[in-house]
Order: sequence, then C-alpha cells, then structure tokens
Amino acid sequence: AAVNPDVPLVQKGQLLRAAFDKHAKTASEAVNGQGFDRHLFGLYCMALELGLSEPEIFNDPVYKETRHFRVYTTQLPVVSEGRLITGSAPWKSVKDGYGLAYRYYGDNCSYTACAFNDCVETDCHKFASAFEESLKDIRELLPHTPISSKL
Repeated sequence: AAVNPDVPLVQKGQLLRAAFDKHAKTASEAVNGQGFDRHLFGLYCMALELGLSEPEIFNDPVYKETRHFRVYTTQLPVVSEGRLITGSAPWKSVKDGYGLAYRYYGDNCSYTACAFNDCVETDCHKFASAFEESLKDIRELLPHTPISSKL
C-alpha cells in the first residue's frame, strides 16, 4: 500500500498509525521482559549459567535464519541543546547487513549508517539514500495519520 499510488493518503496514514502502535506495543513488551523470544533467551542464559551445552534449538537452521538480522537499528541516546552528542556508532549484526543509529530531535533526524565495505551485497550509500526517502515519505503521510488514543 505504501508505494501504490492508487491507495489514498488517508488510508496510508491509517496503516502508518497501525504500524506505529504495533511497534510501540512490541517495544514495550520487550523492555518489560515480555518479548516473543524472551523465554528462549532465558533458556540460553540458564544453560550457560549451569555449564550445560547449548540447547539444540539454537542450532536449528530455521532458528538461525530468524536470528540473521540484516538491518540493526538503535536510537542514539544523547541530545543536548538541539545537538547530537554521541561517541558511538552503529554496528552491523551480520556480514551482509547494515547498521543504522538515529536520533530525532524536534523536526530533525540525525543518523549514521554503516556496512562492511568488502560485502558485494551491501551499498551503504544506497541504504542511506533509501532511509532518507523513507523519512520524506513518512513526513508526507503524517498530516494524514490519526493520533492514537493511547498516547
């Protein structure tokens, strides 16, 4: 729907609101230890603590594929007087992936993108350009996005 010119902006705005709300819900669950994979993380930590071998599920090819995150994102933590202050950079979680650290302040967004130079599958400049275009698309949709009653 996002790239379909036949979908009205109001409908795209409603879908964007639904995505915002879903993200807020799952982020809150994860912060409160209720993420969908917290029980697996607990199993892994318990095995390490008890000196047991890694549970077999962590060697399953399907499980490994679900842990292959090609895009790693994080919010940069510090903004002071409208200026981004950070000594950290994003990292890539996998060889064929990207790292993106970002921070919103007011109407602005600062970000740093990175990728391995020696990976032919990645192009950090194209990735950064696509990220900027996505931000522009979101800015265009915001006037058509209903305010959540949960906020």
